Amino acid sequence: MKVKVGSVPKEMAAPKNTTQAGLSSTWTRATFIVNKDLNEKIKAVAYWDRLTVKEVLHEALMEYLKGRSVKPVPNKRPLEL
Repeated sequence: MKVKVGSVPKEMAAPKNTTQAGLSSTWTRATFIVNKDLNEKIKAVAYWDRLTVKEVLHEALMEYLKGRSVKPVPNKRPLEL
């Protein structure tokens, strides 16, 4: 196979949507900044309860949102110049 210098063959290229790679359609990847102490507590809970950090966070967020009425964020219109 002939490849241009500096190019990556299709079969080696990264997936286009890496936030969904390997996940079911109801999940997505997200990055959050969290307090160091809370992060250590989350990891400890996961360890002692034999859960993943993902499971601990999911449970905590579901508990936080339980019974709350949450309105969807309105679509932002593009800025007109």
